[in-house]
Amino acid sequence: MMGIISGLVLLCVLVVVHELGHFLFAKALGVRVLTFSIGFGPRLFGFKRGETEYRFSAVLLGGYVKMYGESLTDVVSDEDKKHSFMHQPVWKKSLIAFAGPLFNFILPVLLFFFVLLGSETVLLPVAGVVLPDQAAAKAGLQQGDRILAVDGQVVGTFTEVVKKVSAKPEQPIQLEIERLNAAGTKEHLQLTVVPTAEPNSHPLYQGESIGRMGMMPAIQKPIIAVVHPESIAAKAGLLNFDEVIEIDGKAIASAKELFDRLQQNPHQAFQLKIKRLLPEGKATMLSILLPASSEILPSFKLNTQIKRYAVTEDELEDASFQKQIKQTAVLMRTVQAQVGLQRGLAFVDGTLAGVDPNSTASELGLITGDRLVAVDGKPVSAWVEVYRIFEQTPDEHHVAAIVRGDTYFLAAFRLKPAPKADSQFAPPAGKVFGEQIVQAYAEGPVEVRQVGFFEALRRSIERTADLIWMTLKSLWMLVSFKVPVSQLGGPIMIFGVAGQAAAQGIAFYIYVMSLVSVNLGLLNLLPIPVLDGGHLLMFGIEAVQRRPLSLKTRQIAMQIGLMFILALTAIALFNDFSRLFNTAG
Repeated sequence: MMGIISGLVLLCVLVVVHELGHFLFAKALGVRVLTFSIGFGPRLFGFKRGETEYRFSAVLLGGYVKMYGESLTDVVSDEDKKHSFMHQPVWKKSLIAFAGPLFNFILPVLLFFFVLLGSETVLLPVAGVVLPDQAAAKAGLQQGDRILAVDGQVVGTFTEVVKKVSAKPEQPIQLEIERLNAAGTKEHLQLTVVPTAEPNSHPLYQGESIGRMGMMPAIQKPIIAVVHPESIAAKAGLLNFDEVIEIDGKAIASAKELFDRLQQNPHQAFQLKIKRLLPEGKATMLSILLPASSEILPSFKLNTQIKRYAVTEDELEDASFQKQIKQTAVLMRTVQAQVGLQRGLAFVDGTLAGVDPNSTASELGLITGDRLVAVDGKPVSAWVEVYRIFEQTPDEHHVAAIVRGDTYFLAAFRLKPAPKADSQFAPPAGKVFGEQIVQAYAEGPVEVRQVGFFEALRRSIERTADLIWMTLKSLWMLVSFKVPVSQLGGPIMIFGVAGQAAAQGIAFYIYVMSLVSVNLGLLNLLPIPVLDGGHLLMFGIEAVQRRPLSLKTRQIAMQIGLMFILALTAIALFNDFSRLFNTAG
């Protein structure tokens, strides 16, 4: 029901806006409007005011404005030609035809404007997680650093930093940062970062690269994993997923702060206050003494049996696979060293809190507590790195090094497709590993700021321009067969998406309405007879040859255009019902 109501509201708003453009321009230019209809087919109800009848019609999947003298077959007296649409100069007819799509582009600007105007909460450009061995870490960026400017341009939000970095893969970027030093005073530093180039995962930007520097705004909470059962931490009674609240009575705010304390004071014992979740969902607080580091390091044994899923024996003999085995051995020596430095503790990312049934992880026999320490030869310090690897190479085989207790083993696998979504309107989830994880990140610092009139207007225009460009690119990929026609959606899909958008909140519903409005505007500008773009094409020809097209030519063009639109509608409806039945199946 939510989908039907939300879809009807969305379609009615877009129809009214589109037809209002034609209506207002026609009235302003002296053309008589006979009917303003929301919907097609038989009239349900309405009223007449002046020369115009305003009505709701039975099929609420569109609408129309009927103007006086709209067809060359209409009999128009000399006296009334000044109010007849077809007897207007070409520039007037073109403006009236263009006004519908124009209003579809104006609507998102207005919607975004009213959403943006006023107060908003933004993520500040402060480094939360700085991933080891990534561009930001190599440049010297540290957790807590505030980015003031990128290439000399002042930035006020984390999003602005991401946009500027994404646009410059493998190009040096100058960062001006503010850092709180050991003395507690602020100092300004200049850093040069060279973002790594990564494939753009967006389907509209295939083949393009974006820049990444390995920094996130989130903060890693001090939630721990116990890496080895013979480690100091394990013997002290610490468990996977414990959260360290205090060290020696002092509150701990992040995983970095926790591990810095441990590594800077290897010969000191610490009294830890621990928050532990119990099986029934409740939490308990514990006080645990973590002894000083030991000279004896527990070692890991290699389980030579390679776990395998959707990978052949021949692929295991591949040189790249053998190379990853050697890389993993080196990484395990690093893990063993960390057991000594951090007394057997590690940040929880990489540790499985559970395994989804019928998933890749389940097929490999992984269990709760297993810890991924490397994927495809790269150490795992955050799940986001793993997701990025899987996203970039979803169909290739992967190799993971996994610690279980005091042993480690290798797993070679390909990803399984995600289970079917509950709704046929949900986007495909792609291929997934099947891990269940603990939410171990806290939101970075935010700020509530005021967005004034001119900033809201500028940003709403920019957002609308982005939607227009994205839609144009989608249309080009469709006509160039880079995207299959099976991606086309019709009214059923619109109703479903509208329902999901409404369930997620007004902001997302407005975004979807804006996106559909832009799509409607651009589709109507296609040079296809019956559509506004087709009318503009014929008016252009009329301007060149200085006379209207013949009635027969216009009728043939309209028939061809109508057949094209009906075929497109049939494909969209077929796709809608296919999604519906596939989901039901």
